[in-house]
Amino acid sequence: MQQNDGGFGRQSGYLTFTSGETSLAGPWYQDGCNAGSECPGFGAASFLLGLGSYGEADVYAARNADRMGQYSAYVQDDYKVTPKLTVNIGLRYDLLLPVVNKYNQFSWMDPTVMNTTYGVLGAMVFASPSRRTGATTFTKGFGPRIGLAYSLNPKTVIRAGYGFLYTTGGAERSNRGCCSQGGFNSTNNLGEDTSTGFTGLLPAFTLAAGWPASNFPAPPFINENYAIKGAPHPIFPGDGRPPDIQNWTFGIQRQLPGQVLLDVAYVGTAGRHLVSRLRPTNQLNSKYIFDPTIAGASQGSSPLFKPIADPTVQALTVVQAMPVDAGTGHQSPFTGFETLILRFYSGRLQQQGGKGAQHQRLPE
Repeated sequence: MQQNDGGFGRQSGYLTFTSGETSLAGPWYQDGCNAGSECPGFGAASFLLGLGSYGEADVYAARNADRMGQYSAYVQDDYKVTPKLTVNIGLRYDLLLPVVNKYNQFSWMDPTVMNTTYGVLGAMVFASPSRRTGATTFTKGFGPRIGLAYSLNPKTVIRAGYGFLYTTGGAERSNRGCCSQGGFNSTNNLGEDTSTGFTGLLPAFTLAAGWPASNFPAPPFINENYAIKGAPHPIFPGDGRPPDIQNWTFGIQRQLPGQVLLDVAYVGTAGRHLVSRLRPTNQLNSKYIFDPTIAGASQGSSPLFKPIADPTVQALTVVQAMPVDAGTGHQSPFTGFETLILRFYSGRLQQQGGKGAQHQRLPE
């Protein structure tokens, strides 16, 4: 599968001309006042004089060309074990490949790579032919399925089933270039001048001098520390492990007098390794909460930096342990029970009624 697009933004330039450049400083000063109001300057006049208040010119050295691969195989057979028992057995295999870029214009923050500048783990990595993504491909995607149908008597059938399947996770889905091309594109802007104390009184640039392109180095920026002090997009090796979903069911069907069918069933489903925005990458190790040498040490005046044992800190939600099982990942179990009654009439007419109950726990 492919995803080809790009948000090429303001490559041709975006310029703003406000009233500030043709205004006088004073208590009446307004930068960018609305048309029709009492403006001490005039934006159109600023434009005619070539005095710009804000400018932006973006440079894109890469475009989104995501490539995703999904391969599956499935086998199934029915077995008549006895005249009363039928077994359906199936096995599915899924190979879900993490997203890569056709031209290897792909980058991510890898927490397992040594940063040679600071001597710690965590550095920006740029794709190469030998390593096109930070996620490791999961190759154990076997999903068994089994179904049972047992005829207890001519009017009663017991059914049960179980299935295990995989679905795409974050590493197997295209992000349309929004997050994984850091260093290949740049947003270059000149903000309003504030040196006089009146924002926009002096121009940020002039049309006569042209756009100061020399102030902005052109991408790509292949640097292990790119955006390292900002919010670089991380890809963990384990991100290639796709979410899995388990389904199970148990039911009884009974033919009642008067052409009435009673169907009682229990259905359950549970998901593991689900995609979640609650991944606690900055979660404090719980062992420090109970360490007396750390619990009693003050780290600053902010409530966030009070001793961990302080009641105020204990009440903060950021300190509460997040209900995530590190061994299994995020989970979302669901169980349900349903009763269905069908009454058959002559021809094709039927009447249906039923009642159900269910329980679900949101992803942790």
